[in-house]
Amino acid sequence: MIAVVHARGKQVGSRVVTCASPKRDPRSVTCVSDGVLRGHYAYYGVPTNYYALDAFRSSVVRNWYRSLQRRSQRSGLDWNRMSRVVARWLPSANIVHPWPNDRFRVTTQGKSPVR
Repeated sequence: MIAVVHARGKQVGSRVVTCASPKRDPRSVTCVSDGVLRGHYAYYGVPTNYYALDAFRSSVVRNWYRSLQRRSQRSGLDWNRMSRVVARWLPSANIVHPWPNDRFRVTTQGKSPVR
């Protein structure tokens, strides 16, 4: 897994985007995990798929926690601290796409529905 170290962040709209440089430090994979989760939500974020999206996020968090626990014999990371990091840096599961009836409602130039 490629990890990244956060460099300076810049504001894009209402969101702060952090620049990243490749490094082998799994404590700072938040930028990569954030992108993975956002891409997963963008592709699979259809109605009635919320529980699967949340399960995917939970597996990402669990694997990240395990990799951080393996780093040393005296890890100072517990689930309370991990949940604070996850709540701050990783997006929660959300539905991106509308229902098919709303998504495929198309009108022609004459404002009549396409048949």
